Amino acid sequence: MAGKAFETFKSLRLLGVMVKIENCKSRIPNCKSAFTLIELFLVLAIIGISTAIVVPSFLQSMKGNRLRVATRTVVKAGRYARSIAVLKQAPITIVFDLDNSTVSVAGGEGRDNIKRTLDRITIEFVMSSEEDKVTKGSYSVVYQTNGRCKPYTIRMVDSEGASTEVRVDALATAETATENE
Repeated sequence: MAGKAFETFKSLRLLGVMVKIENCKSRIPNCKSAFTLIELFLVLAIIGISTAIVVPSFLQSMKGNRLRVATRTVVKAGRYARSIAVLKQAPITIVFDLDNSTVSVAGGEGRDNIKRTLDRITIEFVMSSEEDKVTKGSYSVVYQTNGRCKPYTIRMVDSEGASTEVRVDALATAETATENE
């Protein structure tokens, strides 16, 4: 009975046609199923082509991402300084260190102070409407207890030459403009 069931299992009826299933061991002794070398090379070629297409766009995205992150850092530092100044009813200062490309918020309690370094971004200049451009050293902006500050502009440049300007008005509203060179 078991032999008959095995013979029935080895042959299938597909669309009225009897198909006999044979395994490779019945045809070739010591046969093991595996991938052929051609199949492996085909998979490697597909992976290589996919990588060649994706990597350049990924790298370009990372380059532009640094400038976007630096812009967000400057804008958020201004918003943070304004909020802390109003909340604590104490003047808060943002210090832009052009030599080290850092942004610091200071003047509140110790836990309110922050310092961020802009990754591979250079602060080209900081200026206000009342003063000349500062291109070296540091520049300070004080946010008063009413949330106001003197208007300023900061320009940041990445290693590829793309730049962003952040303009902050007296009410601490920030506008950004990006240029790709």
